[in-house]
This record gives sequence, C-alpha cells and structure tokens, in this order.
Amino acid sequence: MKRGCLLVSLFLLAAIMLTACTTPATTGATTTKATTTGTTATTTTTQAGYPHDPNLNDPGVIPICKEKVTLKVGIRENANVVDFATNTMTKLIEEQGNMKLEFVYYSAEMATQINLVVAGGDFKSMPDILMLSPGDAYVYQWGLAGAIIPVNEYYENSAFHLNIAEERTGVDFKRMITSPDGNYYGIPTFNQSLGNENPAKMWIYKPWLDKLSLPVPQTTADFLNVLKAFKTGDPNGNGQPDEIPLLGLPYTNITIAWMQALVAPFQFIGAGHYVVNDGKIGTWYNTAAYRESLQYIRSLFAEGVIPDFQFTIDRTGYNNLASNAEIPLLGVIIDGSSAIAGAIPGRVPEYVGFGPLKNPDGRHYTAFVPSVANISFMITAACAKPETAFRLGDLLVSEDLSIITRWGTEGKHWDYVKNSKKDMSQMDAWFEKAGYPGYIVIYDDPWGIVQNDHWYQAGPFIRQYGIAAGRVVPKDTPINSEYMIAQAITKYLEVSESTSKKLAVGKLVFNSTELSAITEILNSLTVSVKENFAKFCLGQQDINSDAAWNEYVKQLDAIGLKDVLKIVQNVYDRMYK
Repeated sequence: MKRGCLLVSLFLLAAIMLTACTTPATTGATTTKATTTGTTATTTTTQAGYPHDPNLNDPGVIPICKEKVTLKVGIRENANVVDFATNTMTKLIEEQGNMKLEFVYYSAEMATQINLVVAGGDFKSMPDILMLSPGDAYVYQWGLAGAIIPVNEYYENSAFHLNIAEERTGVDFKRMITSPDGNYYGIPTFNQSLGNENPAKMWIYKPWLDKLSLPVPQTTADFLNVLKAFKTGDPNGNGQPDEIPLLGLPYTNITIAWMQALVAPFQFIGAGHYVVNDGKIGTWYNTAAYRESLQYIRSLFAEGVIPDFQFTIDRTGYNNLASNAEIPLLGVIIDGSSAIAGAIPGRVPEYVGFGPLKNPDGRHYTAFVPSVANISFMITAACAKPETAFRLGDLLVSEDLSIITRWGTEGKHWDYVKNSKKDMSQMDAWFEKAGYPGYIVIYDDPWGIVQNDHWYQAGPFIRQYGIAAGRVVPKDTPINSEYMIAQAITKYLEVSESTSKKLAVGKLVFNSTELSAITEILNSLTVSVKENFAKFCLGQQDINSDAAWNEYVKQLDAIGLKDVLKIVQNVYDRMYK
C-alpha cells in the first residue's frame, strides 16, 4: 500500500459508548440508482431557496460536481487493500462524483491520533473528511470543539441516497446519530443483520432425539425432559455417561447466548442492562420474572444437565468438547456467532435449529438486540467544500456502493439476481423461508485477501436485511454457519416481532456528564449481576429463599441502579419522545 502515513504519538482517554438500538424493519428493498447527468433526480429533499454550492448538480444527479473537486480523506491503513488511490471502488466513486480523492493514512489508533490534533486545536491540519467510527463520545467531543461540523442542514437539503436508505431499511437512523446537542456530526454505517439481532439461537443433535424417540422440545418443560433423557439414556451409544446435554459458551459478559435463551421464556432480555415498557426504562435483572428464570436454570444445574464447569470453561475447552471427533458429546448448542459450524465440524447437518422456548403459561420472548447506526464519516473544519464532502458521504451509502465496499466489483464479483450470469435454477436462497428471496448472487468473494477492488467497508455504508439474507448460493454449497442460522431463524423473527422488539431500548447517546455519572455504577452492577447469576445457578445462594433474593435486589439498589435508571430515562426521553 502507498502510505504517506501520519505518525503521531499515542495518548488519550478511551471513549465510552453505551449502545442499544432502534427497532428495524423486516422488509427488503429494490435497487435505486442515481440519475445521469443533466436529468432531474427522482428523489430530492432540496428546499426551495437553499443556497447550494453552485458547483453541485441536483441531489441524485451523476456526476455530483460540475467541475472536478479534490477532497482529502483520512482513513486507516489496511494491509489487505493494495492501494486506496488506484482501487477499483475509488475509481468508480471519483467518476460518479467528478472528484479526486487524496488519501491521508492513519494507523489502527486513528481515533487517538485525531483526538490529539483536536486537543491541540490545529483543526486546519486535518484532512477534509475523516472515515472511522470513533464512538459517540468522541464524535460529540470533536463536534463541541469545532473540529468536525454539524451536517443537519445537508441532511435536510442535500441528501439523496440517505433518504432512500431510510426507505430501504425502514429505520430513521438519524435518531441513533443525534448528539446530545441535537446535531448530526456525520454520516453513519448501518448494517441490518438477522443473525446478530437474534443472538440466542439454539440447535439440538437430531440423532439423539431419534434414538430416544423424542420430539424437538417446544416448551421449558419439554426441554428439561429432553435434557434429562440425554443425560441418562446413553444416546451416543458408547455405554459411558459422558453426554453433556447442554453446554454454552464461556460466561464472559453480563449476558451470553445460553443465558439469554434460558431467561427468554420468562421475560425479555437484550444484550445490555435496559428494557423499556410503555416508554418507561427499567432493567431485566431485578424482576420477579427474572427470579422465575433463575429457578428454572437452577433446576437444570441441579439435574446435572448443565455441568457446573459451565462457569469455568474457556473457549478452547468448549471447542474441544463440541468438536470431539470420536463420538458426539453435546446435545444442545446455543450460540449467537456466525462461526457456529466451526465448533462442530463433521456434524453440522445433524444439528437442527429449534426454539425460542415457550413458557407453559404462554410467555414467549427472544433476546432481540437491534442493529445500530454509528457515525463513520465526518467533515472537518478544514474542509473548504463541506456540501461537496457531504454529497460524497451520501453517495457512499447508496445501495450499490454499500454492496461494493463488502463484495467487490458489480458484474465481476457479484450481481443483482435479475442480472445474474448464473443458472438460477441451480441456486438456493437460504433465507427465503424467512421472507428474504434471492437478491444478490456472489461469484467470487474477495474478502480476507489482499485485493484492490473494494474498501473493506472503510467509511459509511447502509445495508438492509435483504442484502445479506438475500445472497443466493449454488445448490451444492456445503452446509455452513449461514445455513444453520437460516434454518433456525424464522421462529425467532416471528417471536421478536410479536413480543420482543417493543421492549428493546434504542441506541442511547450520552453526554460526558451523564457518562461520568453512570459508568462506574454500571461496571459495579455488571459484576454483581454476573456473580449472583452464577451463585444462584450453582446453588451457592438459594434462589427459592425470599431473604436471599431480597438481599440481591437490595444490593443492586445500594450500588446505584435507581440513579442509573433515572439518568437513562432522561436520555431516552431526549432521543425518542
């Protein structure tokens, strides 16, 4: 790569970003292209009388600029990109924009490097554009300092592809990038992902069910009975009591997939601390329903269907058990990652998706975690052509470029299905049953290699569910993690839509005062919730004891839970009411 790097000393506070998300739409979208030179854009937000840069064509018209403009773009180095300057994606952007992009390269510590410049006040030394996702705290700090400019007026008067992206995703993602002062300080990356939004997916080893003549479990009671049968029925047939009915990934965060899956039949649980009910912020880990879930999970440990070493096993130990080549050992796996198949090589087709589990009394939730929009394109105070820079960012979030930045050159690496060079009768759309028919076909995926066709998702892009979920693959494609997710996801989507989305808290953007007030308390709450979860599950504290439960809740309040919820309520009201 041609570098010309900025080398700056490393220094600074780490930014803290607390995020959840807004509820996204579940529909796909059709392709929308910008119009050609000299024509009027089919979609425009131009307000009559707005003083546009006279060198710009109307929003949506290609090229963007009447006369060529040079913009300096700050970007992280990437060893897998041969040369951003000669990159095929760059050349396409320069052609459509009638621009010349000059890249200024930073190290992996780009946010720290920029922050040092901001602290020094030498804003004019920065490039015109910064392409990175530094987090909301940095964005707001840099905006207040005047290092990056608010772009509210450009969203209102100069956006084209951003407006189409809202239609494609069904989400007003501007809410998620609104700083506490009401400004938008950039253009976001927003990638809707079915798998990531439903992290607590479950798969069960079908040969064991068949051997024991058991149906796939539907309820918490069914599940306990199946796990007990796995433990005592010798389903792997080796005459040894070595079956592990259920084993989850190591318990490292306040929530983990196996925990979420087992709490969800009792109440909604997301990925962080908060839930919302009719506009009121609360949490999930101090409720009567959470106590019920702990009583159920304790029964699973007491029956020995989850081993006590669940709380001490590391990822290597888990992988060794899951992938044991001699004989299958795990009856149920619960995972939220896109690498689930890698843990069970050779047995992927034999694990079938199921769940989410129902509570016998009718409660039915998922661990829904909505997708997040984060600013990844900022215009600096050094930029002499800010509206032109905004139009570049607007172009980058077009559907075509949002695909190109990940999958490479259209017509070479991929096509829309309607333009496919493949015999579509020999292709499968794995997510079609979940409501996402074939949308793009990938010929050759240039990812994870050194290449010069795309930007490796540097800078902003916006992709709706139907892009990744609409990838078609040859019918003879080996079953992999993507197939496992597609095969399991439909019921999770249905339950999320009916019960869980409305309880998920949207992304929260805090100011520095709010962050400083809650950060230490949240850290202490996380420790307390994790420690007490393990103790209740292992029977070290009696979850059936009112005294033990009340002491746990009292401890949360003493740490400062109510103070946190009050602050979070104010932030939520500021952003969503």
